[in-house]
Amino acid sequence: MKTFPLTKLTRLALLLVMPVVLFSCVGPRGPEGIPGRDGLDGNANVISINYEAIAADWYDVGTPGTDDYFLALDLDVPEITSGIVESGLVMVYYRPDTQSPWIALPYTYISHNPSFVEKLDFIYDLNFVGIQSQATDKGAAAYEGFFRLIVASAVPVGKMAVDINDYDAMAEFYGITEDMQVYR
Repeated sequence: MKTFPLTKLTRLALLLVMPVVLFSCVGPRGPEGIPGRDGLDGNANVISINYEAIAADWYDVGTPGTDDYFLALDLDVPEITSGIVESGLVMVYYRPDTQSPWIALPYTYISHNPSFVEKLDFIYDLNFVGIQSQATDKGAAAYEGFFRLIVASAVPVGKMAVDINDYDAMAEFYGITEDMQVYR
């Protein structure tokens, strides 16, 4: 097969024409994006969600008075995607009323009279957070009040010099403000 050498002028012409051909393609306009909230700064990878719980929201798991007994509270959290489950962050905080500070879960309550230890803990999976209350006296308390979740799709590992047990520190770290809260 015989090849023809390109002259300098031909190469120069191709270099000048190629960008015009490549960047002049125009297709149909894509769909409109998700509307934003004007005037609010924040972190697109983080959301803070609030839930209010009453005693009737909790349900029994196991038989009361047995070692495997606990109370459970299920929260629907569609923001927990497979990406969050695989490499994101979910933090849960609790407070009994609007005047109390946020308490990071897991939370352990120690009673001396009567003597028992109660643990408030959580698990999460796709679209879901489960909160459990279990005590060493084979009972459990239905925690009423407010639960606040932080769901982050990307965790900046090199920047995690923040106390994750302190909700206010986490909110500052992620740029979460009160006007950005989601309530359910």
